[in-house]
Amino acid sequence: MDVCSGINSYGLALLIYQGREMKSPIILMTLLSLAACGSSTSQDDPIIDSTPVATTPSKLDAHHLACRRASDEQLSFISQKVTSHSDLKGVLFYFHGGLSGEDYMKDTLGPLLQESIFSSEALNGYYPIFINYDAHPYKDGNLGKSFVELLEEAAKDTAFNQAGLKFKSKMAADAAQKKSQKGLDALSSDEAAAEVAKSYLNQVSSNLKNNNKFNSITVDSDEYYYAILEDDFLAQKINDDLVKLDQDFREIEAELANSPITSLKNKDIQKGVIGFSTSVVIAKSLARIALGTNHQIVPTFEEEAFRAYKIGGLSIQKVATAHWNTVKKNSQECFADGSAGDRLVNTLLKADIPIHTISHSAGSIPTGHLLKKMKGKSEKLASVNLIVPAISQEGFSDIYLKNLAGADNIYGYVLSRKQEEVDSIVWGIYPASLLYAVSGVAEGAWHNDKMLMIEQHMRPTSRVYGSWFHKMFTGDKPKPVWKFLADNSENWYYYPSKQLPYSTDKPGKRSSHECTKYPWVSPEVATSIIKNISGMTVENVSQPNSPETIKDAQSLNKKCGFI
Repeated sequence: MDVCSGINSYGLALLIYQGREMKSPIILMTLLSLAACGSSTSQDDPIIDSTPVATTPSKLDAHHLACRRASDEQLSFISQKVTSHSDLKGVLFYFHGGLSGEDYMKDTLGPLLQESIFSSEALNGYYPIFINYDAHPYKDGNLGKSFVELLEEAAKDTAFNQAGLKFKSKMAADAAQKKSQKGLDALSSDEAAAEVAKSYLNQVSSNLKNNNKFNSITVDSDEYYYAILEDDFLAQKINDDLVKLDQDFREIEAELANSPITSLKNKDIQKGVIGFSTSVVIAKSLARIALGTNHQIVPTFEEEAFRAYKIGGLSIQKVATAHWNTVKKNSQECFADGSAGDRLVNTLLKADIPIHTISHSAGSIPTGHLLKKMKGKSEKLASVNLIVPAISQEGFSDIYLKNLAGADNIYGYVLSRKQEEVDSIVWGIYPASLLYAVSGVAEGAWHNDKMLMIEQHMRPTSRVYGSWFHKMFTGDKPKPVWKFLADNSENWYYYPSKQLPYSTDKPGKRSSHECTKYPWVSPEVATSIIKNISGMTVENVSQPNSPETIKDAQSLNKKCGFI
């Protein structure tokens, strides 16, 4: 893979690479390198070449299939292994998340899964196959340093995170004061923050009347807040007035604007021109808080800052979206006509072998395309198990709901809003879950309703959906996914155990997005999934191996709160 194609696939990994520390210089380094290569992010350019590669017999793997590019030898090897089992009850496809590479699945996560939930005792007659769909943002040695070295250098920069924390501190203090006012003590924290955001934006709205483009907008209305998000010129004017009005906002903008890049050496990056405008971040963050579409205060502020980082006309959002679009494209190609995935499925159908699936995070997207391919043959897709699915509600409606013969065999395990909000990625630089980052940055504009299957947007009672302007903007009809969840709530659970509807669960390490991919984190969920696959009652399901018996899992056990 050449330098530029490698860099194109870096964007989201550098934004939300799990389990490491990252600060703004790395974001800027990525964009600098990308700009030097050109800003093409065409969906026609896959992350890696999908041309089948010849595989020597010694490298054939009985449990791993690259669904877009596996060689004929590899495909035949797996097909022969599967069909030769006389006591086979079915095949289990496992779809990894959007940041998991093939080597990681073969060398790390795959073996751990095979020792726990996929052990012969637990599966009891079901053959596991790990489906790789080339979603991982592959590293490129031409950048001069390893990920770890670059991330360690970036750790010297704290300004980006400090700006978000100062914004949160100001909003929290003013919201507490608002709640203390007579008659407002019953406001929730979210409602109080919204009232504070509205008050700031309304103080600086007088210039609307002097601009023909905006003078018809009613101040203190959803229309006004949407206009701030939609129009950068208006957002900049509002932001400039806010900074002039309030010393705290001046300090926040100064902190953000002064985020240094001195920790990066010229030899480590390709030269280019960095542009970073802070002129809209505060205004747009306040507008989202006012509307109730925010992902808490700091994550919302940082999402808007991610959009403000630019090289030429390229924002971090465009880099992230380019990678996310590649994940979607490769997921669609996983079972396209003639692909290795398509041929394997046809072999299984011909042999009358049932297929079960487990997906983690973005793995829900290729799972949906498998379901689409098997429309009309859904009785052979025996169970679909979605762990923290990272598919948008729009995608779930278009891919899943339109191709379902029934919903009895689809099960979802999701994090509660509280759990999503106490999660963090890249060592806390973004203090919310990976799915919030994808939904708020990579998936596209929130106002187009491209939310993921996360609780904040899975229920019609969320504050934003009561807004008349939102209904006018996105449509007044109930979302299909709302009806689906209401009709099938018994099959959708909170991870690690709580069943819908929306109760609360004590958050913790085991409920982080990272730890949901390790089945021993919640034996209850693992047992539930085995029950879904086997059809047995919970009492008769063999328990997956415990954390203490998983080889080489010590660091993971510590990360997820077992030790």
